[in-house]
Amino acid sequence: TFLLIYYVLLFVFLIIYNSAMVSLDEVSMTNQALRAYRDVSFLVPLGQYYFIVVAILRGIGFNIKQFNFIIKNMICQKI
Repeated sequence: TFLLIYYVLLFVFLIIYNSAMVSLDEVSMTNQALRAYRDVSFLVPLGQYYFIVVAILRGIGFNIKQFNFIIKNMICQKI
């Protein structure tokens, strides 16, 4: 479900980014706005890397929920 939400938000961002880039021909943007678009366009794909790592871990059979359970048990046993 998080992946679906991420892709919907990515699609919305790409539409906004495309309209901003098309409007550059007609209206000049401030340096601050251009830097903001550049920074956001750098940060948006970072979520993609997280989902790729999770998909690879699930593909090789690593269960993340079970791993969290093992860590909790190890902490409880030390106490």
